[in-house]
Amino acid sequence: MEDGQALAPALKATGALPKSLGSAVDTAEQTGTLDIEMGRWARAEAELASRAQDRAAEWLPRIFYVLVLLYIAWRVISMALSYMGPHGMIQQMLDGI
Repeated sequence: MEDGQALAPALKATGALPKSLGSAVDTAEQTGTLDIEMGRWARAEAELASRAQDRAAEWLPRIFYVLVLLYIAWRVISMALSYMGPHGMIQQMLDGI
């Protein structure tokens, strides 16, 4: 992009951005509407980011809740096994009778 070269070939050469963005920038450069096109892409990307953030805000509490439930179940089961296992407290009390 040195010496006044176009932006679109540099964007396309990276391969990191969507091809449609490179094509849109190429067209916008030729028509002189680059500022409008970049604004449109910025709004579209902001909307995608907002949707992803909403999905994360919806699912992360559910995942955390499931993890807490699994931890509680593990603690209850391990406690029950410590009382009922072959060396548990119940067996020790029965052996003492």
